[in-house]
Amino acid sequence: MKTLFTFLLFFMMANTYGQLTGLTLTGSAESTSGAKWTYKDTIDGITYDLQGVLFKPVGTGPFPSVIVNHGTGGSSLSYSSTASKQLVSAGFVCIATNYTHASISTAVPCGSPGDCADQRTWGAGIDNLLRAMKCWDILASLSYTDTTSIAAFGHSRGAFITIALAGTYPNKFSCFGHTAGGVGNTSDNTYASEEQVNKINKPYIFHQGDADVTVPKVYADNFEAILKKNGVPYTYYVYPGLTHSQMSTDATMYTRTKEFFTANIRRTLTGTDRLNSSIDPSLLKLNVVAHQLKISNEDVTNLQIFNQVGQKLLSKDVNPNQVVDLSSIGNGLYICKVSLGSKVMTRKILIF
Repeated sequence: MKTLFTFLLFFMMANTYGQLTGLTLTGSAESTSGAKWTYKDTIDGITYDLQGVLFKPVGTGPFPSVIVNHGTGGSSLSYSSTASKQLVSAGFVCIATNYTHASISTAVPCGSPGDCADQRTWGAGIDNLLRAMKCWDILASLSYTDTTSIAAFGHSRGAFITIALAGTYPNKFSCFGHTAGGVGNTSDNTYASEEQVNKINKPYIFHQGDADVTVPKVYADNFEAILKKNGVPYTYYVYPGLTHSQMSTDATMYTRTKEFFTANIRRTLTGTDRLNSSIDPSLLKLNVVAHQLKISNEDVTNLQIFNQVGQKLLSKDVNPNQVVDLSSIGNGLYICKVSLGSKVMTRKILIF
């Protein structure tokens, strides 16, 4: 008979999401090359066929996260992986997928939604927003991410996606950043719209090379003017002599971005969110007899157990003081999420 010991190792505020049907992870997200993922499913009539990369810091989290968005001709395997390696070093989980303006090849199929041959779907088009938000869903399904602390970052047409995300789904994110982006180019419908920019309400950092002729500085200045008018907190850096491509790899830019995200990615919660996140760890007691787990709390509604790579091994609706049989789970260290009404507590449990 196995003996189960529970150790209270950490406590966090989070939202509870199950692992996504159709998601497959391959490799270790903690490795230097990250994990590869695919996602295939049809939801509300929209067919998703996506692939990408996932990087995470060493440890169990909960970590803040960044959705990384590549520009034209890039991909999750090129620009997005390079940017992710920079950001993961500062403690961020990073996820990226391929967008409709990717460098399409055998290694980088177009996928769906969206038609990569139709340039009208590039940049801030709705198909790319759906792809980006599926990355958000994947992050939310992982046991080691904090869904209240997610940012987005991109370059060029990836910057246009980031701006559109900031204006379309502002309450899903805590801050944003980009290089070589802006607003106001009416001849290019892959830019985000001014209507979207006017809905941004989260801190934003953006960087612009003054030698950029692909996305000229005037569009970054337009973006700044709208943020300033609306009282949105932002930081804007101009880099003398840097071109469009040079801006995407500049070391100072990455240092500034990591510092900005570190300062802004953890939300300051108010009102109902604060009530839902203020949980006294003493309210949850895990009583163990052999491999039977008893959860002592009158508000408990659900129990989930994940392994260390975020795969969900058990999800069970439970009643107060119910005993849960864990004999089907092998020896090892696991992450246990317990839902207490609208609140969630996370513990580690060790079975050996």
